[in-house]
Amino acid sequence: MEVRKVQVIGGTTFIVSLPKKWVNQVGLKPSEELILVPKGNSSLLIKLKRDAEKILNSAISIEVNSRKKEEILRLIIAAYLAGYQNIKLVSSLQIDPSIESFIRNNSWKFMGLEISEEHDKEMILTTLFNSSALTIQKGLSKMLRAVSSMHRNAIKAFVENDVKMAEETVKLDDEVDRLNLFIIRQLMLTQGSLAASNIGISMLEESLIYRTIVKDLERIGDYAVEIAKKTSKDLKIPSSLRRELIELSQAATRTYQDALDIFLANDVENVDKVFRDEEEFLRKMKSILDSYVADKSLDPASLIKLIQVIDILHMAMNKGRSIINETYNRYITYLSATLKHQRDL
Repeated sequence: MEVRKVQVIGGTTFIVSLPKKWVNQVGLKPSEELILVPKGNSSLLIKLKRDAEKILNSAISIEVNSRKKEEILRLIIAAYLAGYQNIKLVSSLQIDPSIESFIRNNSWKFMGLEISEEHDKEMILTTLFNSSALTIQKGLSKMLRAVSSMHRNAIKAFVENDVKMAEETVKLDDEVDRLNLFIIRQLMLTQGSLAASNIGISMLEESLIYRTIVKDLERIGDYAVEIAKKTSKDLKIPSSLRRELIELSQAATRTYQDALDIFLANDVENVDKVFRDEEEFLRKMKSILDSYVADKSLDPASLIKLIQVIDILHMAMNKGRSIINETYNRYITYLSATLKHQRDL
């Protein structure tokens, strides 16, 4: 460890010298650019810009003809999440046309990934999306809108026996999966040499918290798919129960929506709002169970599906509490960093 004094030039410019040993080790040249990453715990990470550019222009090669299509897709997902800019699919022979078609039909699943070049023995997938154009916060908000829309449509399809709407709802999960992969890729890049602040992360420690919330939102989308798949034309639901189920779904959605809004605003003072949402959901759930389960007014098949859907809505609602827990975790992380900084002064 070396200690350096900060110098001020012109009253506004702060200058600190770099250790000569480190400069020689990395081969730093005059006028070369560095990347400075504030880590949120009173420390500053310094990296060579040329190293960051290597990642931005990095490439990985995947041999395809000797592998099954599902394995190729898994390897593309792994390379995409690892942050590679270019993914080269190569073969010693001409790439099988069925593999080309499979890759082309699945490349849309990766936000920003496009087929940039095609040759007999090589296909190149390139990430063209500017990562700083969609911050993590904006990505989470977009995921929230998508899963909320899925839940609204899923419960509507269920109570109205609308099989076609249910099928369309299931398809919407593909967009949630695309956002999920993209955000995880962004979060993994924060652990490398790219500046976390470019995508809305002020502390590298936050990435694990954000990954938990991304997983929660992705799971909420899965719950909507489960509800949609229970839709049937043979389902017999009284009109009064239809209204109550829609209201129950709205209460569940309101819980995790409010929780994410509080997380994004870092508004720990208003977490009680989510707890009130939970209480409202539980009241509505108890009312439905008391009215329609206890007196056995539904046929057995419809009753089973009703209980299953209520249970799914309950699990979706509980994701609001999970998000609030991560809100507290982030608050404690910031508080700990602030106290440490004050002690170091």
